[in-house]
Amino acid sequence: ISGLSEKICDDDLKKMLIVQNDLAVQENEINVVAVLSTRRKVFYDAIVEVPHQLYKDLLERERVKIGWNVCYVADAVNVRRCMRCCSYGHLAKSCREKDPHCSLCSENHYFLSCKSDIRSCVNCKNANQKYALNLSTDHPANSKECHVYARELKLLREKLSII
Repeated sequence: ISGLSEKICDDDLKKMLIVQNDLAVQENEINVVAVLSTRRKVFYDAIVEVPHQLYKDLLERERVKIGWNVCYVADAVNVRRCMRCCSYGHLAKSCREKDPHCSLCSENHYFLSCKSDIRSCVNCKNANQKYALNLSTDHPANSKECHVYARELKLLREKLSII
């Protein structure tokens, strides 16, 4: 939810969202993940988790009333990426890889200790080997331009749309 003119506490945000927009949900069905200040410093964005049907309804509406504001609603789907091996779908605490992979150069070290000027995506590199593809690898593993990331994001959005 983007465009809040003031920082609102979680409980008030839930109440306003439900009451001002005639939503058929209980407050305990909405989880406020974060309220963040924007670059313009005068507006705030809220990240909320809601039941799937409400998620689809809010995206369809595109706008909601919160306090004195009409705020934009956007999709905030995040793909999980492991900080150890850079693969998608799991986090470092459940990673099965023995050695780390740098998200910048794809070598066997953590990105914080990377000294290389060369950028190489370990995910695109692995996909090229595994599936005989010819994906560009000259970007970091956390790049939004990464083909493997784009595919993972697409699969996650498709999964969410059928739940």
